Amino acid sequence: MTAHEMDYLNDLAGRIEGLGRVLFHVIARLEDGGTIDGPALADGLRQSVVLTARHDPLMQSAKRTLDNAANALDEARHWRKFRRQVDGVGGTPRRRRAA
Repeated sequence: MTAHEMDYLNDLAGRIEGLGRVLFHVIARLEDGGTIDGPALADGLRQSVVLTARHDPLMQSAKRTLDNAANALDEARHWRKFRRQVDGVGGTPRRRRAA
């Protein structure tokens, strides 16, 4: 593989990582705001390619990626919950109600 090809693959990997991080932040905000059910989303990710992943190498890779994403979402949710319990930080800031 040439240096140019490696640069291209590294740039592509960085872009994918960046998009993943954006998605995790959006999901955390929606979950903390009560808009989405985080555990159900994670379970859905895990189940989305179970049957097709058995024989298709592309789908096996997709399944690993989705499993890793679901695990990361679960871990982040537990971390945010722990942080809120310990020192009241880590969740999405709530708006104060007008008095």
